[in-house]
Amino acid sequence: MKAVLALASVNQTPLDWKGNFSRVVQAVEMAKKAKADFILLPELCLSGYGCEDMFFHPWIAEKAFSLLIDLLPYSKDIVIQVGLPFRFRNKLYNAQAILANGTIAGLVAKRILALEEIYYEPRWFTPWPRHVVEIAQIKEHTFPIGDLIFNIGGVRLGIEICEDAWHENRPLQSMKKVQLVTNGSASHFCFGKSEKRRQMVEESARKFQVHYCYSNLVGNESGRIIYDGEQLLAGPDGLIFANEVLRFEEVQVSTVGIELIPGSLESGDIVVDFKWKDKDVSPSQKQIPKLLIKEESFYHAVTLGLWDYLRKSKSKGFTISLSGGADSSACTLLAVHALERAKAALGDETFRELSGIEKSPSDSVFTVYQSTSNNSSQTFDSARMLAENLGVHFCSWQMDDFVSGYTSLAETALKLNLDWKTHDLALQNVQARVRVPALWMLANLTNTLLLATSNRSELAVGYTTMDGDAAGGLAPIAGVDKAFLRQWLIWAEANLSISGLRGVNSLSPSAELRPGLSQTDEQDLMPYTILNKIEIWFMEEHKTPEEIIQLLTAQNIEEQQARQFTERFFTLWSRNQWKRERTAPAFHLDGHNLDPKSGCRFPILNGGLM
Repeated sequence: MKAVLALASVNQTPLDWKGNFSRVVQAVEMAKKAKADFILLPELCLSGYGCEDMFFHPWIAEKAFSLLIDLLPYSKDIVIQVGLPFRFRNKLYNAQAILANGTIAGLVAKRILALEEIYYEPRWFTPWPRHVVEIAQIKEHTFPIGDLIFNIGGVRLGIEICEDAWHENRPLQSMKKVQLVTNGSASHFCFGKSEKRRQMVEESARKFQVHYCYSNLVGNESGRIIYDGEQLLAGPDGLIFANEVLRFEEVQVSTVGIELIPGSLESGDIVVDFKWKDKDVSPSQKQIPKLLIKEESFYHAVTLGLWDYLRKSKSKGFTISLSGGADSSACTLLAVHALERAKAALGDETFRELSGIEKSPSDSVFTVYQSTSNNSSQTFDSARMLAENLGVHFCSWQMDDFVSGYTSLAETALKLNLDWKTHDLALQNVQARVRVPALWMLANLTNTLLLATSNRSELAVGYTTMDGDAAGGLAPIAGVDKAFLRQWLIWAEANLSISGLRGVNSLSPSAELRPGLSQTDEQDLMPYTILNKIEIWFMEEHKTPEEIIQLLTAQNIEEQQARQFTERFFTLWSRNQWKRERTAPAFHLDGHNLDPKSGCRFPILNGGLM
């Protein structure tokens, strides 16, 4: 029997009931137009996945269920699978509903809840027990809920929900004689994750001799997480379909024709009266785009994340303190390209409708070079060159009078004369801090989003100034280390044809806060490549400081030097949790992040780790 399956990705927003429902309906209508028999929609897409503690409010589930009822009339001539939070016997479940012929055929509830990295599902949801089926009744609607197999016109359908698929005791292990398995997910973007997903889908289909369908949310849904909108379909002979990920369209639907062999009716099946169209379509030819390399996926993910954050926060552009260094240059390039890519993908009319921006993308980005007597002509030239290349607003502000004013106030209050030998740290920090009030004012006046330019390496050791470079409404590069960021800028200069990056790529990173031209970040800290290794060994592999010293010495670093690097890292790490607590929202991009609100909880007051 020939069938057409629709895989849908939608860009949702938590609690945007009208918008979320509209996008789900649009996806269904697109699938119908393509003559699809069945449409798979992502996890919790009616409410939004990232509702956080609003899930504790009973009316959230009630509202989501009311939208499910509103969706019923659209289930004629097509089977709809859609995700929502569902409250049953005073417990909340993460559920997927099957709708057909204007009725609710049943709900499958997630069995394995995500509790790792950025996920805290057990805080809100209850895992559904294995092999349990109950009957739910809400007003005039009565339907089964639980560990269900649907028999849809002779095709036996099993359902897994995101995390369910990644465990040894996954639901698919106990599904017998199913022909089709679906997985509607809300799975965050992370470097290298597409490859792992493809492998999971392909191996699932081959091992269990089924067709396995996967569909993910897309976009920056609720602030910190970016979803890539990945859609996958595999059969027993391998991967049949994969889409291009990290696209800007709010609704993305792919249809794939496959051959299904109907099975027998088994005891306990939830029978769905549905006739497959059995259209004369051949199984789709393999459409498998190449996996993005790390530099490409960073570019695509962050530009998508910035665009969504901008429009959902009702901002009209970006403001950036452009120092001429790597971090602010990366933020500026990504901000401009976020708007340019959105406009190119969506078209002028949709771009204006979604963002409210009437001007050109480059005209919506404001950059400022804020100098003191400690800044070099090289960083000014680097900043100016990039701004001119990208066509953004650029101005230069001299900040020495503000620094002198605050220094004089402190000297008067304490009755002393400040000097660099005794008061180095305070004299550095005041230069960074005086830059921010005027930036906030510029952002307020232009209704733009001020971007914090700190990276993850700086956050790890607190090499960032509160109310200085850490200030902003969003920290787009705080999810990646400095070593990768410098590598990415070299890639961007060549592969994105950004000649304006030539200056920044020729400079050694420096805060430029001390007199003279000798200060560099790596002299203040350690080589960024080593800092990154220590951070990964500590955060991802959970190594102790002594184990890290041994790992460094194994890489031909003298033991004394290895101990010095490690002690410096952990001394700074332990005293700077308070800075990480104050970090602006940051995108989760790598195998770990340092955001205490989503992935890195560490005591502010502690006895240290060395």
